[in-house]
Amino acid sequence: MPFDDVEIPAHSHEAQWCSVLEGQVEVTIGGETSVHGPGSSYCIPPGVVHSARAPAGAKVIDFFEEPDRSRLK
Repeated sequence: MPFDDVEIPAHSHEAQWCSVLEGQVEVTIGGETSVHGPGSSYCIPPGVVHSARAPAGAKVIDFFEEPDRSRLK
């Protein structure tokens, strides 16, 4: 099943680290927008408002500071 483009609205939480594997991701962190491609990574400090846009097919690995963000069921 193909995925659609993704747009993540502005929000904030604890720190987040991201690494782009495929495609490009446009990220706005604290009002500054940048585009990241394969091999690129970026860090979102805790509490900083951020948003993102990624076209279908982009692959990103996200790491979150919150220990209980994704609990096993």
